[in-house]
Amino acid sequence: LQKSAEGVKLETSLIAYLLDLVEATRAHDALALGASTRGALALRQAAQASALTDGRDYCIPEDVRDLAVDVLAHRVSVHTRAGSQPAAEESRWILNTGNNLLYLVLAVMLAFLVLSGLLSEASLRGIRIDRKLSGEFFARSTNRVILRIHNSQKHVASFAISIEDLLDAEPGQNAAGRSFALRVGPRAHVDRSYGWVPQSRGEHKFDRLRVSTRFPFGLFVKSVEIDGADSVLVYPEFIPGDGYGRVHWRRSLRAGRLLVGEREGEASREIEVFLSLVSDAPSAAHELRIDEAASAIVHHLDAGLRVGLRSAEVLIPPGTGPAHRSEMLTYLARVDSDLLLHKANSALEREQFPGHSSSGTSRYTSAVGATR
Repeated sequence: LQKSAEGVKLETSLIAYLLDLVEATRAHDALALGASTRGALALRQAAQASALTDGRDYCIPEDVRDLAVDVLAHRVSVHTRAGSQPAAEESRWILNTGNNLLYLVLAVMLAFLVLSGLLSEASLRGIRIDRKLSGEFFARSTNRVILRIHNSQKHVASFAISIEDLLDAEPGQNAAGRSFALRVGPRAHVDRSYGWVPQSRGEHKFDRLRVSTRFPFGLFVKSVEIDGADSVLVYPEFIPGDGYGRVHWRRSLRAGRLLVGEREGEASREIEVFLSLVSDAPSAAHELRIDEAASAIVHHLDAGLRVGLRSAEVLIPPGTGPAHRSEMLTYLARVDSDLLLHKANSALEREQFPGHSSSGTSRYTSAVGATR
């Protein structure tokens, strides 16, 4: 098509007309700089292309005249003398130079988009995250999870890093928590943390970490997902304070305020927590009993007592220390209430648990240590 356009004829008189137009831009008072020889060549090529599109193999003056402003406008520089106003035809030349500013603005915007994408990718490149799950985790309490963010790049820092810690398909809770790091230097790391509130006891699985950034201009979000499979055992909810099971009601009535009675086990510095579930109670009541048993264990171990745990399927003798505490709380975190009820109902409870009545009371019940 270009070769065909080059074959379109221009009469000598038409070439002279074209050169006169170009020369006029150099001599015009409103123009500080006129069109160059390249401008003349561009106008000739445009006129030939116009004639070809009209189905002609020759050019006419209208081909040159109609395209002169569009072709030469961005090739001239306009100045306005003090007190002078350009004529209407001159204004066409001046207004058409505004296209240059529009192209410049569009080019800058495109450059911002490209630069934003490149810098966002550079911020996420080399990011590695270690999750630290240390200490005890209790249900329906705020537990601290530490994220160590590493930047393995040698020379490039990472900026505006947002992290979502995702759980493994837990209903109603997709993200365990979020954290943010403004800057991670090259070959450096920073520690960030968030508060996680698990809604149930038992084993919880972490799936992956979604890392994103809006750096540098906030035009769009760039993200990447990092594998971070891990698990943590969540203990039953810890209920602080003394429960109604420990209230000495007669003395409280006489005193006009609630008074806590001392159990025989507390006087001897040894306590056995008995987990007893009622078969016709709803599951929420079973979970409350388990929470109260865990709370009693933590409460009395912190008070310096030797604490044991008894249920229809396990007997943990009284003891102290972190390992003993972990053994009892781990059992309560994993216990299946339905299975425990089945074993309790199929056994002869009076023979298996001396002093245990059918109403579910014992030397020390799981209700001790709870407040409601």
